[in-house]
Amino acid sequence: MPYRLVVADLDGTLLGDEVVMSPAVLNAVARIMELGGYFSVATGRTLSGARPHARRLRINAPAILYQGAEIRDIETGAVIFQASIPLPIAQELIAFAVAEDVPLNVYVDDQVFTRERTAGSDFYATLNAIEVKAVGDLSRFLDRPPTKMLLVSDPERLDPLAPRLKAQFAGRLQIVRSHRRFLEAIPFGVNKGRGLERLAGYLGIAQAETVALGDNDNDAEMVAWAGLGIAMGNGSAATKAAADVIAPPVEQDGAAWAIERYVLPALGGCMP
Repeated sequence: MPYRLVVADLDGTLLGDEVVMSPAVLNAVARIMELGGYFSVATGRTLSGARPHARRLRINAPAILYQGAEIRDIETGAVIFQASIPLPIAQELIAFAVAEDVPLNVYVDDQVFTRERTAGSDFYATLNAIEVKAVGDLSRFLDRPPTKMLLVSDPERLDPLAPRLKAQFAGRLQIVRSHRRFLEAIPFGVNKGRGLERLAGYLGIAQAETVALGDNDNDAEMVAWAGLGIAMGNGSAATKAAADVIAPPVEQDGAAWAIERYVLPALGGCMP
């Protein structure tokens, strides 16, 4: 059975530390679509944060955003699926961040807000090429359910907080690690795997006809659900355990390697 839909994570999968895509990756992705397949991205980024990369890839299917909390047309912004965090739960997480003195980003209407500008907010803004707006007291500012919330700090600070957050918000929030300096909170029941399932259903594509590529813990469900799951060599233990194939790391164009070796032959083509 040929693969008809390929979905890849951005950071750590298609994008290395320099946040650029190599010609090899761009060529392999273009070949998928030339041969009649769909290609898209699954990311924790906002619509505006994902759009420049999606345009460079020239994706031909809706994008999975906010770790699966949204599926949207990358150009028009049309919403195919959307979920949010209930306001009382969001306020509880704000109180947690204040008590622990950890910077927190809040996402509303495809914009990012934080209490005050910090080194962490500057790092996030630079990495994602978007503006992070300082608004003061988040508990006063936030008056509607956000799409996502994200703690930004050093790994040494976030590592012990992750299990505490998972325990406190069990059954109410999904807590995922997308970067060594990010700890994300997304609506309960949302993940990239569910996002891929919803996107495939929207396009009329069977599970067995899907391919997913990822590297971090937040990609594990997507890699596990896909007909062919591919983890990067730089990937986390959870993602590698969920994968059918382990590709070389992102610095060695592992995504291009996997596409050329496993996807293109199934589509009836190969790289020149």
